Amino acid sequence: MDETQTAWATLRKRPYAEFDEQRPHLQTVLKNLPVLSPDAPALTERDLATADRHTLAELLERIAPVWVCQHPPDSHDGAIHVAVAEEPTLLALHFYIFMWGITSNIGSITIARLDEDTYAYWSDGQIGDNDRAIVKYHDVVRQRQPPIRIQALTADTLGDVDQCDNSFTIQNRLSLFMQDEQLHYKVTPLAPPREKHTPPEVEDYTPYLTDPDKAIFLAYVDNQVVGQIVLRKYWNGYAYIQDLAVETQFRRQGIGRALIDQAVNWARAQSLPGLMLETQDINVPACRFYARYGFTLCGFNTHLYRGLPTPLDEVALYWYLLF
Repeated sequence: MDETQTAWATLRKRPYAEFDEQRPHLQTVLKNLPVLSPDAPALTERDLATADRHTLAELLERIAPVWVCQHPPDSHDGAIHVAVAEEPTLLALHFYIFMWGITSNIGSITIARLDEDTYAYWSDGQIGDNDRAIVKYHDVVRQRQPPIRIQALTADTLGDVDQCDNSFTIQNRLSLFMQDEQLHYKVTPLAPPREKHTPPEVEDYTPYLTDPDKAIFLAYVDNQVVGQIVLRKYWNGYAYIQDLAVETQFRRQGIGRALIDQAVNWARAQSLPGLMLETQDINVPACRFYARYGFTLCGFNTHLYRGLPTPLDEVALYWYLLF
């Protein structure tokens, strides 16, 4: 892992550490945002010192969503900002962005777990009645999140399969290397950026309705299909993710994670040892998503796509999530 990946991994291991202890790792992540999000600009010390705080906060949205609310809501002068996210590390990073250059006496950061997948933060001394403020903004954020409904494939929803846009922008690729007998990678920029869209394979999904070794789960928002995950029991005993897709405008809203959660539940109910999948070295957003979820990169194949009528300069990457 490179310096930024190492810093990010350190933050994830100790999300509740004192702010001063986290500061150097947060600085490293902020200065090298493209490593974690390919469409984020690289920032210099001058950028960080002079950029508008709200602009920097928007950059964090490219890693994962953080919602910011004002306290009190009708105040403009001296308003306190409370942030809510699905991962405590993101809150520490967001706090650092928001307070950058404002005060040298930030104090410690308090992170509260609101429920199984939502955290909130505030700075010591900022809010008099912490619990009431945090719960209030938790309610506001929940209202802003789309109501996601995950359901198994039925005969009535067969037509909803393969309806999501699976395109993505290629701006980087993973460069693999071995270190300490483990597979590592660094992100290498590619120019110029280009879009990739893979047409869905024509497949009869009717067997997925009755075969216990196959499953499809669809994600809906307001009765619109916005995501899918296609699963089957693989020859080696793992649950194989054949396809995971989220409609473009609904990405970074927790839908992909919800679909993986469903896959985990399905695999465990089948008494399978874990999940596996294959993606490509040029699909860096997907690789980062799987790594954040907890998948481990365990193998690669440099020739998988070279036998096609039009060979592709892509490396197949194999990710595993063991239970």
